[in-house]
Amino acid sequence: LRAKALVSRQRTEQELADELDFHIEMQARKHRDAGLDAAEATRLARLEFGNVELVKEDARDVRGIRSLEEFGRDVRYAVRALRRAPTFAIAVGLTIGLGVGINTSVFTVFNAYVLRPFDVRDPYSLYSLQWSDRPGHVHEFRLTDYDVLRRSNAAISDVAAYRPVTARLNTVAATGDAVSENFFGMLGVRSSVGRTLVTEDRATPVVVLSHAAWRTRFGGDSNVVGRRIFLRGYPFQIVGVAQPGFEGLFKKPRDFWVPLGMLDKFDAGDPVAPSRELISMLVRLNPGVFEAQGRTFLFSTLQTLTADLPDTSRVARVFLSSRASAIPPSFRSYLAFAPLAVAFALILALACANVANMLLARGFARQRELGIRLALGAERARLVRQLITESIVLALPAVAVGFAISWLAVDVGVRTLFATLPADLTAFVRLVPLHPDARVAAFAFVASVVSAVLFGLVPSLQATRLSVVQATRGTFSANASPTRLRTALVVGQIAIASLLLITASVLLREAARLGRADVGLRTRDVVTIEVQDKSRTAVLAALTGSRLADTIAAAAMLPLDMRFPIVSVTPVGDSTTVDVMYNRVSRSYFDVLKIGITNGRGFTLQEEESSSPSVVVSESAARRLWPGANPIGRSIRLRLRDVNRDTDPLSHYQDARVVGVARDVVVNAVEYGKDRPVMYFPTSIEAAGGCCLLVRVRGDPAAARRELDANFERAVPGGVDRIDRLDTFVAGAVYPYRVAYWVSLALGLIALGLTIVGVYGVVAYVVGQRTQEIGVRIALGATTRDVLHLVLGQSLRHALIGGAIGVVMALGVARVLASNIESMPAFDIVAFGSAFSFVLLACMIAAFVPSRRAARIDPTAALRHD
Repeated sequence: LRAKALVSRQRTEQELADELDFHIEMQARKHRDAGLDAAEATRLARLEFGNVELVKEDARDVRGIRSLEEFGRDVRYAVRALRRAPTFAIAVGLTIGLGVGINTSVFTVFNAYVLRPFDVRDPYSLYSLQWSDRPGHVHEFRLTDYDVLRRSNAAISDVAAYRPVTARLNTVAATGDAVSENFFGMLGVRSSVGRTLVTEDRATPVVVLSHAAWRTRFGGDSNVVGRRIFLRGYPFQIVGVAQPGFEGLFKKPRDFWVPLGMLDKFDAGDPVAPSRELISMLVRLNPGVFEAQGRTFLFSTLQTLTADLPDTSRVARVFLSSRASAIPPSFRSYLAFAPLAVAFALILALACANVANMLLARGFARQRELGIRLALGAERARLVRQLITESIVLALPAVAVGFAISWLAVDVGVRTLFATLPADLTAFVRLVPLHPDARVAAFAFVASVVSAVLFGLVPSLQATRLSVVQATRGTFSANASPTRLRTALVVGQIAIASLLLITASVLLREAARLGRADVGLRTRDVVTIEVQDKSRTAVLAALTGSRLADTIAAAAMLPLDMRFPIVSVTPVGDSTTVDVMYNRVSRSYFDVLKIGITNGRGFTLQEEESSSPSVVVSESAARRLWPGANPIGRSIRLRLRDVNRDTDPLSHYQDARVVGVARDVVVNAVEYGKDRPVMYFPTSIEAAGGCCLLVRVRGDPAAARRELDANFERAVPGGVDRIDRLDTFVAGAVYPYRVAYWVSLALGLIALGLTIVGVYGVVAYVVGQRTQEIGVRIALGATTRDVLHLVLGQSLRHALIGGAIGVVMALGVARVLASNIESMPAFDIVAFGSAFSFVLLACMIAAFVPSRRAARIDPTAALRHD
């Protein structure tokens, strides 16, 4: 019956009317049989039957679809009403569409990295496995552990081993994985060309390409199978291309996969010791096994695996991390996206506030209509539902607008990212596909509907709070005016705009500060080269014979690359222990980078060739270890961990003598500054320990880098892992702050634009409501300046209140940023003052136009104003 009433409403209503007429006719027939004439019998039957419309309503209630019918009527009424006000409907749709669109763009990124599962079989049963010992050190696995775990299948159905590796693929930096032979079979990943890895490939130099790398690096050549390529200077044969859409199980897409037995070719070319913990494990839990149960089972298995280790190094805890998506869903991943989500949500709040202001004005204009409907018996709750339905109808077109804006914003954002990224870094930045899907469309729809309820509820309640007598007569009390609510909304808008623009100003100042920062190094004409040990001799020969190379140095770690290791140091004769960063460098290192030796000397040729236990310390390290004393000639002792002590490259320098003090420089990242304690130990250019070369070049550094790269590819194919300009590392350190500034500035300008519209609307509305008052003031002698002072003064108070609230919120944000960025001050008065002044100026300009109009009011016309 309910379905019939919904599908065939007119037919159902006609059947109901016929049934009621039948009952009335039967009652009238009884009266005619009793002797009454036909007219009187019909009249009496209708009186006895009662109100026909009420009976119809009761019958509709029995069907249980009255609320749906009312909603349908409300929708039709809303469409008719909005058709009569197309400009209003378009303005609301675009405003909400803007807010929903930029929030949907953020959700698109969140969905791509956190929510969208990988295109593999049963991704939600995949977990990466790690364990920690009693001191809390997190461990990976040994090569021998893989086969043991595969035989332990009580809670896991399969295990695959992998280790991330890097190489240059067709002269471009690429990321891949060395994987066990069952990797693709475990994931259910097929090949689109050729085949994937099989058991016989375990120790064979073969490679499987990702579909994206095949398309971009090899032009989608269908004859690519069988081609030989060089990875880390070793020849590999391409055996297949993975299926489209699969690019690994990590947030950085993979370009290739090689057998795990080839790992030694990517690990400095040395045989991988079975005792080294190099391998990560990927496990698939059995159906019905929960994560906690899996941890319990694997703990007992790992107890067996670590039984041969010292007590403190045995397993104490097991970690399972979901590998269903690029970033596993967790509290930390949600927390990482929270600041961005909040910033974008503020824009949606501003859009809702603007629409709420428009609805308040529309509701105020419709109070006579609403008053008449109340006088005729309509319930206030019924009117509120009808007005909220109008808001929902207004929001539905915003779904399409928001979806289009989000697609455009993501596309422009990605293009801008790669267009503005330093050229040498583009090869290292890879994004997962950011195309929208059903979840993104659902988010846009839900966000639009929720926004509709939010921006429509309060105006609906406000519009129905009125005196029926006054509303039907067209006069309104001061309490019926929503001026206070509109003012509160505008103050909130000003606060949000101030917050976002101050944050953008702070980030701009920080990016400019970092861009001007003195790193203490010569970076402009220095090229860095990461080279395999087996290719070192050939690369050095090519450099020595090149007209481009001026001076050559070597280092274990590149400066500004954020990979400097740390060791604990104790001065001999003292109990103080200091954690310092360290590097192993050749004697020409200080000359190439122009790092001055302020006390003592640098390394000699003999110290370099023999790796003498000598050390050069930075000024800050000298101050920390020997405050107020001369460090030259003093000795230090390194506190090395017992584990891997024999293989630790610092074991040769466990006791070292200070021969020099070097000027402080930025070693890890620009934002950390130059006061980090650092120690330099000697190594030679030819030694295996100096895996990175630094070359001061002649001529244009960019052209020199390209020419050197081409020369190396001809002389030693695949022998160079990476070649960059040192300037790239400085630009890379500053770039994230520039991105944050651009995003904050874009949000701030959008917020300011919405705020200007809101301020203009409120001032224009207030001027319209106070037309008679202003006319009286002008008639009594008020000047244009007096009227401007009256209206602008009120607007200035609102702007100051909103701006002050925004400043307070921005202080909290700046404090959080300063706690994470050492070079950033907690309060930048220039950034705060300039942004705050800009917001105030924009608000005053927005308020000036309606204020000027108020000052030109004709007193005669104003006194006749209704």
